[in-house]
Amino acid sequence: MHCLLTRGGLHKRLGEDVAIFASYLAAITHDYEHKGLNNDFLVRVGDELAFTYNDISPMENHHIAAAFKLMRQKDYNFIKKIPREKWVRLRRLLIDMVLATDMKQHFNILSKFQSKLQVKLRSTNFAAPNLSHLESPSNEDPLPISDDDADKSLVLQVRVHACAGGFAGCCVYGCRV
Repeated sequence: MHCLLTRGGLHKRLGEDVAIFASYLAAITHDYEHKGLNNDFLVRVGDELAFTYNDISPMENHHIAAAFKLMRQKDYNFIKKIPREKWVRLRRLLIDMVLATDMKQHFNILSKFQSKLQVKLRSTNFAAPNLSHLESPSNEDPLPISDDDADKSLVLQVRVHACAGGFAGCCVYGCRV
């Protein structure tokens, strides 16, 4: 995640400390207290986490809930020092990014991202069949990041999903660019 934020220039594009901080927290917490079992197995055997989270991303929901519980403990509570508005934003981004690491979300996330990217490319009158070699005629970064919170969240979800293994080799490649 660090390579994608710094070498990929995402930290400059996000323009907000909360999103950058949330990205690092998501990278740290996305597998917190992992059982070493996948969600399908947990649901199939009726694990307590599957019941707790209604069969929806039980491990990812647990990672984020357990991380928030830890961060609220007296010895680890940095949250109380964060202004309420920033805390709400941080929490929403962190939840979105950690839930995005569920492999069942892979095609949904990828589809949303590709749609946003295609809209961005069309709006700049630029299209290319091979998206890995994009160069915008206006030297504008083709990433679909606007000031819209949903766009920023989607790009961050793609990044943390990639780093969690959703796009094999993406992080290694991202650090070489």
